[in-house]
Parts: sequence; C-alpha cells; structure tokens
Amino acid sequence: RALSHDPEEARWTAALCRRHERTVRSALHDLLRNGDPRVRRGTLICAPADPSTVPVLVPLMADRDAGVRAAACQALGRCRDMSAIPALIELFARGTPPESVAAAEALGSMPGQSLIALEPYLELEGKVLPALEILAAARSPLFPDKIVELLDAPQAPVRGAALRVLVNHDQMDVEEHLVRKLQDPDESVRIEAVELLVRNGSTRAVPALVGLLVVSDELRYHAIRALGRLHAETAAAELERLFPRATGHERLEILAALIRIGAPGLLPFLKGRLKDSEAEVRRVAADGLARVVPASELPLLVKLAQDSDWTIRNHAGWGLGRLALPQGRDALLALVRDTEPVVARTARAALAKLPRS
Repeated sequence: RALSHDPEEARWTAALCRRHERTVRSALHDLLRNGDPRVRRGTLICAPADPSTVPVLVPLMADRDAGVRAAACQALGRCRDMSAIPALIELFARGTPPESVAAAEALGSMPGQSLIALEPYLELEGKVLPALEILAAARSPLFPDKIVELLDAPQAPVRGAALRVLVNHDQMDVEEHLVRKLQDPDESVRIEAVELLVRNGSTRAVPALVGLLVVSDELRYHAIRALGRLHAETAAAELERLFPRATGHERLEILAALIRIGAPGLLPFLKGRLKDSEAEVRRVAADGLARVVPASELPLLVKLAQDSDWTIRNHAGWGLGRLALPQGRDALLALVRDTEPVVARTARAALAKLPRS
C-alpha cells in the first residue's frame, strides 16, 4: 500500500509504519534483501528516520532497480545524516532523472553548511538550477559571491532561484540586491523579488514598490499586496489614487492593503466604497469598517446590519461585537433571527461580548 498510486493512501501507509518504528526496524535488514524490488522500495518508503539506519540504507543507492535507488535517497533525506551526502551527490550528478530529483530532495533536507560539495555544480548549465534549489531548501549560506554572480545569469529561472538562496546570507546586504532585481527584465524574477522583500520585512524597498504601481502587468498586483503586508503608511495616498483606474482584483487588493496599513483617511475611503457597483468591493469595505470604526460610528454598523447582502450583515454583526456597546444590542438581536445561519451565529457570539444589563 505504500506504493499505491493514490498519494493519500501511500502517505497514510508510510505514516502508519513510522508509528511502529520498532517493528519495522527489527525487520529492516531482511526486507531490504528481499528479491522483489517492490518490497525493497516499499520498505524504504516506510523506513524510520533514524541515523542509525544509514549504513543499511546507503548500499541501496546502488540497487539494480532505479525505483529502489530513488526511494533510498528519500529515506536518507529523512535521516538528515551528513555521512550520506557523498553518495547523494553522486546520484544527483549521474543518476537517472527520478534518482537525481530524489537525491536533490534529500540533499535539501541536510544542514545548509554541509553542502560544500555542491560548488562545482553551480558552474554546470544543466545542474546549476537544481543545485540552487537544493541550497534554497537547505537554507544554506554557502557560496555568497557565486550566488550574487548568478543573480545576473542569462536564464530567468536561475536568477529567481539565486534570489531564493540569497536571502539565507545574513552577512550580506540582501535588501540591496532584492531591490535591484525589481528591475529584472523577466516578470517572474521581479515577482520573486517582491515576495522575498515582504518575507524579509523590508522597509527600504517601499519607494521602489510604490514605483511599480505605474506598471500595468501582474507585477502591480504583487506590489500592492506587498505594500499592505509591509504596513507601508507612506504608500497609502498612492494606493488610494490608483484605486479608480485599477482592475477588479487589484481594487480588492488595494482595499485589503489599506486596511492592513490603517493610515489616516482610511475611514472616509472605506465609506465611499460602500456605494461601489461591485458587490465584492462593498463586502471588503464593510469588513474593513467592522475592524476599524470607532464607537462614534455605531450607527453605520447598525445600518450595515440591515443590508440586503448577508456577507455585509455578517461583517456588521462582527463589528458590533468588537465594539461591545449596549446600544448595538437591538441590531444584534435582529441578526440572531437572520435567515443565514452564519450571520445568526456571528450575532450570538457578538451578543455574548456585550455587558450584562
């Protein structure tokens, strides 16, 4: 069953075997010598992640069956034992495509500092991309000069992978390189740079990201989302100005970004969006208002609690619960009787937050 074509069943079987590691370990030697390659392969898939089994597993990387060799790589990867690295490097370099992929996956689970043997493969056109992917998976800080050089490689996938490795180098000014790659000729690399800037919590990148709001491709959507996730208050006015000419999904992302930023002027902007012709814009605006309105705006939430759109009524009920004001009780009592179960449930939870009269 560990060899099932159904991925869920295969994972379930392997996990079940690992719950009974002692039993599997006691039979491991005999099972790995079985004449049927399916038995050997299934055993490797279910083998415990135990460094003590590495001496038993390594010989299977020379098995006559390619599927067994690939499964041996995966088993060694789970063990995370550095003594297996030379054999894994050998299969990564010279194995069949499935073996090479399995070896790369196993190497990516090793400690990042232990992968010095990958250096020659950063010079080989056919291996540089998978080698970079290994270093990224292992969060390796090795080869800083070479990684910077590969940021300008001819192939866009290599440049993107080099960016993912670069962020593991704490001793470098990673942010400077990421901002520079916002101008990469390939859109996928520019998007990768945006995502990594957000992941790193970059603040120096905000002006460069604001500059991307003038483009009209998929990158602008990612820049909008990035500015929201970075809580870039200085970008709020520019995002508001962009809203009227933005496309549908960009408009929703602008609203979400402004709600995250929470800059002055958010309240009137969201109120204005309640009149939008697009239902989803009204819903996101109502959600934002429910999260940010002060007590003085209670009448607005009461009004939204009577909206014809049940999603907006639900947001209003949540907002009334957040404010927890006695004056919102009647509106919540009406929502408890709402025909939409979700709205009624939200209203009951909100009522529980109100002070007892």
